[in-house]
Amino acid sequence: AGQTVTSQQILDEEKALRKTRWFYDVKPVFREAEDGDGYVLIFKVRERPILRDIVYKGNDKIKTKQLEAITNLRKGGAYDISLNRESVRAIERYYHERGYIHCRVTLEKGDHEDDREVIFVIDEGPKVVVRGIDFEGNDFFSDALLRTKVVTSTQKAWFFGGKFDPATIPDDIAALKQYYFSLGFFDVKIDHETRESKDRSKVYLTYKIEEGVRYKIGKVIFKGPRVIDEETFREQLKLREGDEFSERHLNEDIAMIKAAYGKLGRIFAVVDAGSKYYEEPGKMDLV
Repeated sequence: AGQTVTSQQILDEEKALRKTRWFYDVKPVFREAEDGDGYVLIFKVRERPILRDIVYKGNDKIKTKQLEAITNLRKGGAYDISLNRESVRAIERYYHERGYIHCRVTLEKGDHEDDREVIFVIDEGPKVVVRGIDFEGNDFFSDALLRTKVVTSTQKAWFFGGKFDPATIPDDIAALKQYYFSLGFFDVKIDHETRESKDRSKVYLTYKIEEGVRYKIGKVIFKGPRVIDEETFREQLKLREGDEFSERHLNEDIAMIKAAYGKLGRIFAVVDAGSKYYEEPGKMDLV
């Protein structure tokens, strides 16, 4: 009382009250003071009902205290249907991150305006582990080598690691493609197949690969060198005409060219590598 206020301060107060989640609605209004000296600020609110109890059913693998920390629901707090629904998704995410990808959570109570308690029913399902990663169609690279390129790992000694996360499958495919690209298999195609055991606790992944042809270098073309003759570079190239493409050799060649300019004090020289493809698959010019 007696304070000079701005509209922004009043808006901040309104936001602070809404943030408590105690109210469905908050509306600031003014009326003139009875003595005619100034105004009275009134916050008209519509209260939410009180949450009487929270119950978690079916959580054998995760302790109730952990779930309480996730949902942040408290007995005696405000009853909020939207918050209850958010809590369902939060619990499911928590289980999925720990390998219980089949976990489903439903609201036995807490999804209707007349409810005053929240009951979560949790179907945990089994913890899912990856028991095998196989490859089909990989003639050029062995299964053992390709397994070192994927993010997903298999369970070791029946106990350690191997948690299955479906989100890592696109990462696996991207990593495999990158490896194939780095060795000139630019047309490679990769898909996957997932098989589950009868009890849904084990997953077997198979990556199906169409390698395509490995590209070879047609011509090596230089554009832009003036201070250093291009023949000087050609003599030191790791990638030459007729060679199969290798990203590692390409990077070494780029480093060699930059180093040659660096010796002349041209430390800002830029070397970009590009390619020109022929109509026939498997052949490219390196520029």
